[in-house]
Amino acid sequence: DRDTRFLFMNEGYRARHGVALEDIIGKTYGEVHSREKADSFALKVEKIFETGKPIQHESYGRDGECFLKTLSPVKDQNGRTRAVTTVSKNITSHKKVEEALRESEARHRSVFENTNTATVIIEEDMTISMMNTAFEKLSGYSKKEVEGTMRWTDFVAPQEIDRMKPYHDKRRKKKGAAPTEYEFCFIDKEGNTRDIFVTAGMIPGTNRSVCSLMDITESKRAETALRESEERYRALFDNNPIETIIVDREAKVTGYNLAKKLSGNRLPHINKGIMYKDYAAKHKNNMFEELRECIRSGISKEFLEQEYEDKFLDIKIAPFSEGAIMTSIDVTNRKRAEAQRKNLESPLQQAQKLKAIGTLAGGLAHDFNNLLMGIQGNASLILLDMDSSHPHYEKLRNIEQYVRDGAELTGQLLGFARGGKYEVKPTDLNKLGQKSSDMFGRTKKEIKIHKKYQQDIWMVEVDQGQIEQTLLNIYVNAWQAMPGGGEIYLQTENVTLDKDYLEPHNLEPGNYVRISITDTGTGMDAETAKRVFDPFFTTKEMGRGTGLGMASAYGIIKNHNGVISVYSEEGIGTTFNIYLPALGAAVSDQGSVIRKEQPMMGHETILLVDDEELIIDVGGEILKFLGYTVFLARSGKEAIEIYKEEQGSIDLVILDMIMPDIGGGEAYDILKKINP
Repeated sequence: DRDTRFLFMNEGYRARHGVALEDIIGKTYGEVHSREKADSFALKVEKIFETGKPIQHESYGRDGECFLKTLSPVKDQNGRTRAVTTVSKNITSHKKVEEALRESEARHRSVFENTNTATVIIEEDMTISMMNTAFEKLSGYSKKEVEGTMRWTDFVAPQEIDRMKPYHDKRRKKKGAAPTEYEFCFIDKEGNTRDIFVTAGMIPGTNRSVCSLMDITESKRAETALRESEERYRALFDNNPIETIIVDREAKVTGYNLAKKLSGNRLPHINKGIMYKDYAAKHKNNMFEELRECIRSGISKEFLEQEYEDKFLDIKIAPFSEGAIMTSIDVTNRKRAEAQRKNLESPLQQAQKLKAIGTLAGGLAHDFNNLLMGIQGNASLILLDMDSSHPHYEKLRNIEQYVRDGAELTGQLLGFARGGKYEVKPTDLNKLGQKSSDMFGRTKKEIKIHKKYQQDIWMVEVDQGQIEQTLLNIYVNAWQAMPGGGEIYLQTENVTLDKDYLEPHNLEPGNYVRISITDTGTGMDAETAKRVFDPFFTTKEMGRGTGLGMASAYGIIKNHNGVISVYSEEGIGTTFNIYLPALGAAVSDQGSVIRKEQPMMGHETILLVDDEELIIDVGGEILKFLGYTVFLARSGKEAIEIYKEEQGSIDLVILDMIMPDIGGGEAYDILKKINP
């Protein structure tokens, strides 16, 4: 009742407290329970009497069990509370379950809150009901701003929403109907976009979903940069004009670029065989072994102008951690160009060398001729006053012969220096070859000469005497190379030479006549053959040769705009080929003109000009002996002065062309002005 006296109790209450019914009924709550409990219970009973409303509360027994107590009013027919019923329910096991659930939720809440991955819980209406600290950092919003207020669509780029909304609905209707992992574009509070990888799933037994968001912006950028870098380097690799092959550490080919594919060379099998296994032998060097050594040592190597089939390659091997990169540049054209350049340089260098030596030879011949003239002049003057029976007469004639021999030698020097092209005319080289070979054959019976002439041979314009001298020089060389006798093959032929052959000689392509002279002599090595046209170069012993014969031949042919070449093999023989430009039209050979010079007496007046005292003395004396009146001048300046005074009486001027101060050419121009 209102005073907390027990009016009734059921068997369950009696059994729990272990008391008889008669021991409880009529007693107050405080007489059975502790004062503290009694006071609390009395307050609740009083409140029910005042309000007429029931009260529930939990109470713990001495053994720790938990009870849920419900205090309800008992009302009369007028609605007034007359008593209070108390119903106790043991909820100990339920409380334990609740406690366990609470602890579990606390643990999960801690994990949810403290994980580094941004995580949210989303309700069926798309509202975010819970979010962790990591999501705060990602979004820039606080929990207060988001939880229960904002929807997940507020954080998704507009272009992504239509794709992602169906995932939200399907995920709640059927398990597995929506993807659990995907990427989308996230928008934070500042409007910045981030690339997000999301993992989404349903919370069992609810219509809520949980989503974990991973920021992959930097990795996406790195991935994009890597892809662009790979594409860039792949483009560079494929479009590199240098043939490139990549091999692994076992030297197996893993790739090659477009240049290699388009090279026309055999392509290696990718991942099917060892590098160069099938075609390494085509390299002069064993490039497969070189490649493996570079990979093993980690040291780059370069191999220049490697022979590969009919090509030359510059090969470079650059090892790296996974294998090696092998590049090859076809330098065949460069190699050929270098060879061609050398071919061009060789004749040019030869020509420059011979030009320099020719200048020296010309000067020597000039001075030597002056000496010979002095000797010849003095000998001739003595002979003019000497009877043939004189004991010294023959000796003086011998001196004259020696002078003629010396003059022939200086003629060869001048032939080399100036080319010896004195009197040119259309010539039939068949006839000239026949004449020269017959002349040589009569003196060298131990040599057999075979002749083969081109029919309808093209005419050439040459100095017949000099070409004949060239042929005789070659015959003599051949004879000296065959001390026990042998054979010479003389052949003429009409040929057409192209630009490639003549470019090194700076000559125009066109029709030429070739004269080939081959002997069966001892031959020459390559070094000797290179020097055969050098002046004063000879393989003969001292005193047996001057070394001027072939040099003179070279100068003569070159001055005729022709080419002379030599090919020789030791123990087999030597061939000289002479090419002379053919005339544009056929011209009959005019034959040789033989002039017989006879000393002529005279009475005219001659001005003799020379800076050499020897020439002045001897020349003046001979001219006077021949009946001429002679004025002598020892320089160009003196000659001009004499001519100014005596031009009316002077009929002829003999000028030395090479003199100090005023040379012969300049002196001639001044004399012409005095007397045009």
